[in-house]
Amino acid sequence: MFWMTEEERYQISFPDFVSLFRLGNADAELPKLHDARVLETKEMNFVYPRNMRCSWGKVSGLYTYYAVLNRLFRKTLTPRDCNMSDVTLFQRNFMAAMRLGAPQFSVGDFIWQEIKNLSENRQKICSYSPYIMYMIKKVTGTRFPNDVKHKPLRLPEPPEQEEHEIEEEGAEQQHTQQHGAAQGETGLTGHQDRSDRSRPG
Repeated sequence: MFWMTEEERYQISFPDFVSLFRLGNADAELPKLHDARVLETKEMNFVYPRNMRCSWGKVSGLYTYYAVLNRLFRKTLTPRDCNMSDVTLFQRNFMAAMRLGAPQFSVGDFIWQEIKNLSENRQKICSYSPYIMYMIKKVTGTRFPNDVKHKPLRLPEPPEQEEHEIEEEGAEQQHTQQHGAAQGETGLTGHQDRSDRSRPG
């Protein structure tokens, strides 16, 4: 990644970027969510109760577990300043990666690729500016004046949902884990990864 600060050229490599955010040495070697295609709306059925089929792809109607995660991620790892009603693009893959028993993935690469995609699309808002600003300050050693002091994030309470919806999700998660243990590793949507079928036994 390259940029200019006060007419001086700077750069940072991906491993250094991961190290800068203290994501661990192993993070750079983990599978990368952006290597896969964006999940389609119909593949997101696992984050909604059965009676919320019409909400697939929307923020409304999510199970409490995913609703809370969505609020957290929209303020941290998948910040969005617009289109707050939809779960879009690789946000879907990110949500799928939060399923119980899902394989680990590279958080550093997710942020890196999102910044790259934003830089290539002038119509999008640079919602990752806090990450970029932190990187610039650390690499250049420049101290920028702050207009305000940022307070810790306090998320509002999620709307109440019926108990049977939460229990249903828990049962489905347990079934997925048991099925995965019997069949081998599972992909983002809980199905066996086809790439594993070609591996020698």
